[in-house]
Amino acid sequence: MTPTRRTARRGLVATIDGLLIIFATAAAIALVTRLTEGTISTADTSLILGLSLVARLAPMALSAVYDIEWKRANVWDLVVLARSIAIGIVLFTAVLFIINPLQWSLLELTQFALVDVFLTGTGLAVSRIGVRVGTEWKMRARRQGRGRVLIVGAGDAGAQIARAMTEEVGAGYVGVGFADDDESKRNRLVHGIRVRGTRAEIPEIVTKHGVSEIWIAMPSAPGKVIQETVQIGRDAGIEQIKVVPGFSTLVSGVVRLADVRDVQIEELLGRDPVKVDTTQVSEFLEGKTVLVTGGAGSIGSELCRQVSRFKPQTIIVLDQDETGVFNTKRALDIETGQQVRVEPAIADVRDIAEIDEVFARFRPQVVFHAAAYKHVPLMEEHPDRAAKTNVFGTRTVARVAKMWNAEKFVMVSTDKAVNPTSIMGATKRAAELLVRDMGETGNVSFVSVRFGNVLGSRGSVVPIFKEQIERGGPVTVTDPEMRRYFMTIPEAVLLVLQAGAMGENGQVFALDMGEPVKIVDLAKQLILLSGLEPDRDIPIVYTGIRPGEKMFEDILSAEEGTVATSHDRIFISRTGDTTASAAIERGLSALSSAVDSSDKRAVVSALRELVQTFRPEVNGHKPVRATEPHLAPAD
Repeated sequence: MTPTRRTARRGLVATIDGLLIIFATAAAIALVTRLTEGTISTADTSLILGLSLVARLAPMALSAVYDIEWKRANVWDLVVLARSIAIGIVLFTAVLFIINPLQWSLLELTQFALVDVFLTGTGLAVSRIGVRVGTEWKMRARRQGRGRVLIVGAGDAGAQIARAMTEEVGAGYVGVGFADDDESKRNRLVHGIRVRGTRAEIPEIVTKHGVSEIWIAMPSAPGKVIQETVQIGRDAGIEQIKVVPGFSTLVSGVVRLADVRDVQIEELLGRDPVKVDTTQVSEFLEGKTVLVTGGAGSIGSELCRQVSRFKPQTIIVLDQDETGVFNTKRALDIETGQQVRVEPAIADVRDIAEIDEVFARFRPQVVFHAAAYKHVPLMEEHPDRAAKTNVFGTRTVARVAKMWNAEKFVMVSTDKAVNPTSIMGATKRAAELLVRDMGETGNVSFVSVRFGNVLGSRGSVVPIFKEQIERGGPVTVTDPEMRRYFMTIPEAVLLVLQAGAMGENGQVFALDMGEPVKIVDLAKQLILLSGLEPDRDIPIVYTGIRPGEKMFEDILSAEEGTVATSHDRIFISRTGDTTASAAIERGLSALSSAVDSSDKRAVVSALRELVQTFRPEVNGHKPVRATEPHLAPAD
């Protein structure tokens, strides 16, 4: 709406209010005069009407009543209106009783005041409520026969969705009811939508009320509850099942219909939401300059996003992928409203001159090192490339961080570093060793954080399965018994921040990954989420274990064990590998020579000497020569 139209609308509404006030006050005068059998002159009537008009309209104008969009009014808008009306009543009544321009008796004044208050207040309130009710009826008429939605969860999120359905004209949805397991809410009305029963009664509600979609509005519910609800909906014959995202993912904190989305596999894992000590993390990051390597990757970009919430002074997004860096910076600028300084840095973690230039320019105090090669089968074919980036890239960044006196260096590691059978796992364990050794001298605190597979990250199994489902299958799974630990990206990153905040020099942290998930079960869930049936609509094919893979992943080796921390999801690894500093340096030197020679078998041999728990022969796979892929260090 243009300023001119807005001003005209305000003037029109104020004029209507003025007419209502004049009518109500005149009616009150006539009624009281008749009851008391008195008379009143035209001049006296005009005086009272003028006083009433000024006393009522002034508070309403000053209280911004005329800025309210009454088509979308809520309870707080009514509070503003009621407050302004009450102030007007007090002002007008005070003038009448103190000045008493008509010389009325106390009884006459009281009678007039009560009648006037009732008529004026009712007229002003009903005019607003009438606009709101009229809009609602018009919108309901438009929505008849469109998407008929059952909302599961009558809490805050469900209430916001119910309200949004009444506000968003043309959205095409009508709420036919709520399902909520709280029996005390049964038959209650939430924004005009009735709570019709519990989740167990969803099939009956669907049949009785012609439900076409189910929206799950339980953002804090565990994955098991979401999974049960999805299954109940499917059994009731509903294909369109969606969820309301958690409030923490919303920019405004207000749920709109556009925020409702399809159920994601992450919501079906059954994991409880991660909680962090925000005070401790804030003390760790607030006002600091933070460098994130691999900042264009899925883990790195989420690290940048989560760090931005703790008011750092500067975030440096470092990666070789200039498009990814550009996109990450742009997303951060939008999300933070440019309240956090975000600096792009295009650099290779293996190039000490480039990394030194970044440190010299920005002097980062906290470093999150997420840049790494991570694709297990590819790294089996290119062990020299894996060692260059995962081992020596880490050493380069760590050395420069030490030279420039950073406060803390946090390396993002992996469960594949435990008893590694793959090149990727062995290089990450070697990186853990050198990071631990780097902290033996100097003032920089070096820590590593291990976690398992991250849903949605680059190269993770979920995007691959989705692509296969979109093509009509088959979905390929290596082995029916293959199991992996899984985390969501935000969950993993929050725990990395917490571990970084609490970590002390030389520590290796392991995150509680929950229960391992069968890969085939994950595939079946994704097929079901697509509205299809496993092995009927989409076949599942088993392809066999690939080079370097384990059937099961470990978070800790048997000889390591754990030490509990103050956080119930983070543990300290009692690393069983006690390789001395001199031996680590000799091992790194031998590995460097092997990498320089481009002898891949020599690289594997050097890794075996450096990482004593590395067992490449477990699956009977040996690295072979192949054309080197063009890959940038990723998370």
